[in-house]
Order: sequence, then C-alpha cells, then structure tokens
Amino acid sequence: MIYTLSKKIYYGAETTKSLKSFRIDKIRLPVIKALALFRQACAMVNSQFGLDQHISNAIVQVCNEILKEGLNDQFPLSAFQPGSGIHANMNINEIIANRAMEIADGMEVGVGV
Repeated sequence: MIYTLSKKIYYGAETTKSLKSFRIDKIRLPVIKALALFRQACAMVNSQFGLDQHISNAIVQVCNEILKEGLNDQFPLSAFQPGSGIHANMNINEIIANRAMEIADGMEVGVGV
C-alpha cells in the first residue's frame, strides 16, 4: 500500500500507518520533549565523532523547535501504542529527519511510501 502525505507534515508513512492502530490519546508533551532532548544530545556528541557539523546543527535546530513546542501538531500518535515505544520513536525520527533535511538542504518533504 502507498501512503501519500501532505506537504504540511513532517512525519512519514510509518507514523501514518500507526495512526490506524490506536486513537485513544496523544503522546504527552513531556515524553515528546524527553525524546527530543535525547536526540539533540546524540547529535551533539556524534558531531564530535564524525557526524557532519551541518547535519548535527540541523538536528539540534529541529530538536529546539520541538522543545519550544513549535511542532506539536506533528505528533498525532496515541500514547497507548503497543510495544516498547517503537511508534513514538519512529514518529519523532521521521519528523527530525524530514525537518532537518529541509533546514540543511532546502529539500521539500511530505511524500512517504
């Protein structure tokens, strides 16, 4: 199945598929912020071990946007997804990757498969 996504969103096809599973409640903001802080720290540390500084800066910028609650509408998933947080982690990874590409390279995002 092919999922086509609006250009107004940064999450990808995996998040879109997960939306069909559960619609009980949304992921709480403190959880989203904790995930963003973790990814921000990883980008900063990995820039000291070979991650391109341009990419690291873009990831850090996206994480700052998330921490300032500027991308709240990009987290549509339920807090009650099954498993060990795979869906929430996938959601934030898609958002960070797509928004960072936009920042770093000026690439348009929004089409997922």
